[in-house]
Amino acid sequence: MEKAFDRVEWDFLLAILDKFKFPIKFISLIHQCISSTTIRFSINGHITSSIHPSRGIRQGNPLSPYIFLLCSEGLTAALRLQELNGSFRGISVARNAPPVSHLLFADDTLLFTVASPSSCNALKEALNAYHLATGQKVNYTKSSILFSPNTPTNISTYFFDSLGLESRPFISKYLGVPQCFGRSKKCNFDFLLQKVSSQLSIWNGKLFSKAVKEVLLKAVIQAIPSYTMSCFRSLISHNQAMPAKQTWRVFSNPNSLLANILKAKYFRLNGFLEAKLGHSPSYTWSSLLWGRDLLIRGLLWKVGNGCSIRTLQDPWIPGIKFPCLRSNALPPIDKVSFFIDNKGSWDKNKLYQYFDDYSVLSILKVPIGGLQKADSLIWNQEKSGIFSVKSAYHIANNTSLPPSSSNSSFSNAWWKTLWTLNIQPKIKNFSWRVFHHILPVGLNLFVRKTIPQPSCSFCTNPTETVTHALLDCPRASKIWKASPLRSFYFSNRHVDVKDFMMNGFEQLHKDQLILLLTTLWAIWHSRNKKLFANLDLTPTDIIAWINTFISDYQSAVSDINRCSGAHKLQVSGGEKVVPQNQYLLRTDAAINTAQSRMGFGVVVRDWQAFNGRGFVFAASLEWCINIQIPLAVVETDSKMLVDKVHNKKADFSALSDVVEDIRCSLSAFPDAHLRHINKTINCRAHNLARRALGQDEESCWNALIPTL
Repeated sequence: MEKAFDRVEWDFLLAILDKFKFPIKFISLIHQCISSTTIRFSINGHITSSIHPSRGIRQGNPLSPYIFLLCSEGLTAALRLQELNGSFRGISVARNAPPVSHLLFADDTLLFTVASPSSCNALKEALNAYHLATGQKVNYTKSSILFSPNTPTNISTYFFDSLGLESRPFISKYLGVPQCFGRSKKCNFDFLLQKVSSQLSIWNGKLFSKAVKEVLLKAVIQAIPSYTMSCFRSLISHNQAMPAKQTWRVFSNPNSLLANILKAKYFRLNGFLEAKLGHSPSYTWSSLLWGRDLLIRGLLWKVGNGCSIRTLQDPWIPGIKFPCLRSNALPPIDKVSFFIDNKGSWDKNKLYQYFDDYSVLSILKVPIGGLQKADSLIWNQEKSGIFSVKSAYHIANNTSLPPSSSNSSFSNAWWKTLWTLNIQPKIKNFSWRVFHHILPVGLNLFVRKTIPQPSCSFCTNPTETVTHALLDCPRASKIWKASPLRSFYFSNRHVDVKDFMMNGFEQLHKDQLILLLTTLWAIWHSRNKKLFANLDLTPTDIIAWINTFISDYQSAVSDINRCSGAHKLQVSGGEKVVPQNQYLLRTDAAINTAQSRMGFGVVVRDWQAFNGRGFVFAASLEWCINIQIPLAVVETDSKMLVDKVHNKKADFSALSDVVEDIRCSLSAFPDAHLRHINKTINCRAHNLARRALGQDEESCWNALIPTL
C-alpha cells in the first residue's frame, strides 16, 4: 500500500481548499477520502475493490477518482476566486451572453479573457495556486495562445513573457477541427483530402472485392470527414445532415451553455427556429442555419393538449402536410385544441364539419398525449422521435435530386426491393454497378484511355457497352436462351440493361427477379473467366450452376434463420409459470382501416392455467388495478410495444405518452413480468379483438373464450 497523506500535507491542502472557497461538504469528502488508508466505493449497488490513496501522478499509476474530482474542481475554483476579486473576467460574444472564462475537456483546458496585464497576472496567479494545490503544472511547450487582431504588440508580448510561452502561430486544429478560418475554405479543409487519399492509396495495393470496398468506404472513408462536417463543411446532402445534428442539439437543449450564448448573440427576441442570419454572422452560425433548414423539414408536432399547434399552418398530421377543408369555412379557433373534447379524445363531429373525409381519417390516427401535456416538436423521420443523421441525409438527398424517373416512387421501390432480396451482397453490388453502367467493359475502359479500342472481345461489334456485354453479345444471348427466363428475355432484349432490370422488377415475382440478377452476374463472371483464364462453360452448365448457387445460398440463410427463430421461440414463446393465487393477462388489438375501427381483446388466466374471463376493452390494466387482480405476467404479441416499455432510452415519439401511461399502470404490479409472445400463443386474445370490431360497447364472457 502506498503512503497516505501526512498531517503536514493535509493542513496545507486544507488551507488551499479554504482559500478557493470550497463548500464544507466537499472539504469533508476530500478529508474522508485522503485520510483513509483503504476506501471502498459502491457502484450500481456492488462494492468495488479497495482504492488506496496515492501521492502524485505518474505513468502506470491512474489518478484516483477523488483526486480527479479535486483536480478538475481546483482550477475552476482558482479562476473563480480571481473573477470574484475582479482581476480576471471571461469573454462574452454578445451583450447579454453569459461570460465564458474556461472550458474543460479531458486533460485540456481552454481559457478566455480580455487581453490586459491584470488579466495576465490573475491567470498566472490562478495557475500557480492550482499547481501548489495539486502538484500539476501547465505544459507550456504544448500550450498556445491566440490574440485578437487588434491586440497591441506590447500586450501580447507581456503575455508571452509572463507565462513563458513561445511566440508562435496558434495551433491549427483542436479535436480535429480547424481553429481559425481564412478566406480560402479549401485550404482550411485540405487535410481531409490528404487523409482520404492516403487511406485509398494503401487499399489500392490490396485485392479487395467490390463488396468489401463498399464496406470500407462506408465504415472508414466516410467517417474521416464526418466529425469536421458536423460543425462546418458544406458538401450538399451528407454535409447538410451533419450540421443539422448540431442544430438538433441546440434546439432540444435550450438551457445549454451553447444555446444560451447563441441566443444572446443571434436570436435574443425570438426562438431558435425563427432566428435570422443577422449582421456579420460567423461561419459556424451560417452552417448551423443551413442545417436548421433541413431540420425544419423533418419536424412534426406531437399533439398533447393541442393549445400550441396551429391547425392550418403547422405540420402535425403524419403523411399529409396540411388538412384539407371541406368548404371555405374556417374553424373559429386556429388551434388543434378546438378539435379535442373534454375527455381528451378527437371530436369527430367538429372534424367532419370542417375537413374532408381523408383528412379526418388521417387525424383520427394521430394519438393525443392528454389534456395535461404540452405539445412538442419531434423528429418525424425516426420512430423514437429523436434526430438521426441517416434519416436527415435521406431528406436532403431526395430534396436535392431533380424530378425524374430515377427519383420516382417506383424507382425507390426498386432499390428497396433490391437491397432486401435474399441474394449474396456481391450480386447486389454488381446489380447497382450494372444499373449505373459502370462495369469495366470495352467502352468504359476506352474512355478512360486504358485500352486502344472499345470493341467487344467475343464478337465483331465495334463497341462493347454494359448492355451489349450482358444482353446483346451472342455469348450472353446463348445463356439467356437456355435460361428459364427465355421468354422474358425475348420480350425485353432490345431495351437498355437498366430498363431490362426495371421491367424484371415490375413483371417478375421475387424468385424470378433473383434468378434474373444472378444470371446477369453469371454472364459477367463467365465472360471474365473466358477472357482472363480461358475457362469456358456451355450455356447449359452455366444455368445449372446458377440454380445450384441460388439454392445453396438460400439454404444456408434458411438454416441460420431457423436456428435463430427456434431460439427466439424458446425464449419468448413458451408458457410462463404463474405463482399461486396470481394471474396472467394477455392482450391484443385488431384494426379495421376501412371503417376506422379498433377492437381490443384481453384474456385473464389464473395460476392453474384455466381461463378466467375474456374482455373487449382498451384499459385492461386499469381494470385489473380497480378490482385488484394480482397480476404476475402480462403478455402481448406486439414486440414493438414491449421493447418501447422496457427501453429506458429517450423517446420523443407520438407513442411515448401512451408508453408512459402503460409504465405507470404496470407500476401497480411491481412483481409483474411484461414480455412478448408468439401470435399463435396469443390467438384467444386475437380472436376477441377481431370480434370486438363489430361491437360498439364493452362485452364480457365468464366462461371459455369463443373461437372464430
